[in-house]
Amino acid sequence: MIKKIGALFGLILGIFSIIGAFIIEGGVLNKLFLLPALIIVFGGTFAATIVGIGLENFFKIFKLIRIAYFPPDYDPFKINLCFRRNGERSKTRRFAYY
Repeated sequence: MIKKIGALFGLILGIFSIIGAFIIEGGVLNKLFLLPALIIVFGGTFAATIVGIGLENFFKIFKLIRIAYFPPDYDPFKINLCFRRNGERSKTRRFAYY
């Protein structure tokens, strides 16, 4: 299940807004989904993204999207223990603050 309901709502609202505006302007719905236009838009978007961030980082995006929408389960006890250990370390070591 998608945990980010706001993102899902925004996506659905965006799709309905585009289709609704197209129909209000007198367009025919099947003309909205022309294959050459879709290739130009999505191909150009992906190409510009790859040029901007590089191919290696481009492929990392999909993993980050998966983690953002389906985060791993966290153990609050382990997180608390980690903070406590780091707090104890900071008491025994000197940190330079500038």
